Amino acid sequence: MLEDYDMIVIGSGNGACGFLSEYMRAANKSSPERIVVNEEGDNFFNTSDITHQGNWTRSYAEGDIFKLHTASTFDGIPIISGRACTMGGGGSINYTMIHESSEWLTTHIGKTIAYWDDLKAELNKKFEREDPAKITSPIASHILQQAREFGFTDSTNKTCNIPNYQEGNQKLLHQFPTQFDQFGQRTHSGVSLVDWSLEYLHLKTQSKAIQLKFVNDVEGKARCANVSIEHLNTGKITNLSLSKHGKLILCAGAATPRLLYP
Repeated sequence: MLEDYDMIVIGSGNGACGFLSEYMRAANKSSPERIVVNEEGDNFFNTSDITHQGNWTRSYAEGDIFKLHTASTFDGIPIISGRACTMGGGGSINYTMIHESSEWLTTHIGKTIAYWDDLKAELNKKFEREDPAKITSPIASHILQQAREFGFTDSTNKTCNIPNYQEGNQKLLHQFPTQFDQFGQRTHSGVSLVDWSLEYLHLKTQSKAIQLKFVNDVEGKARCANVSIEHLNTGKITNLSLSKHGKLILCAGAATPRLLYP
């Protein structure tokens, strides 16, 4: 069965949610486009703060919340990377967010330091995250104490409780605000930027994109016509079709190159 959409979004991380919030705000149409967001993970309301903090190591070991793979930098330094198994994956694998330094952005992209500082402040107001120093968990307190013994110091450079990266200082500790509310729901990450109650916005969790299908348009240019989706809870395969001038937005992080490769 083919379902026709004006926009298909793959992934529901911070990138996808940030894009959607701005796109829907700017569109402001009387007859909005039909948009579907496909997320391989579970609905974020079914995960809790306890799972992520109390059983952090266990979650890694069992691959329950995160699916991990090994990776390394160009210098050969090993890192742990992966994707979250819950809605809002891009935000939850990082657990929270840290701002790139405004100095770096000015040097490499342009504008002024004040310009980037103002943008950070505007974004942070939408997250409403508490000061983590006031609600430090026991494990976080232990890590902070041990790190300080090795010469690390706490960074006080923040914008609305979200830390700013500082160039050249490798001995700073950054405390991140939690993404979860008092009910254990991840409502303070990128997913909180989107109004999921809108009738024209459809969210499909446990919905894994497995193939992009392209056709040639009248000008001979390739365009995506539909996306094959595997419903992980049933194993069923369906196709989501794009309207003639529809848009495909790939925000699936590490999965995006795999989808584009064929």
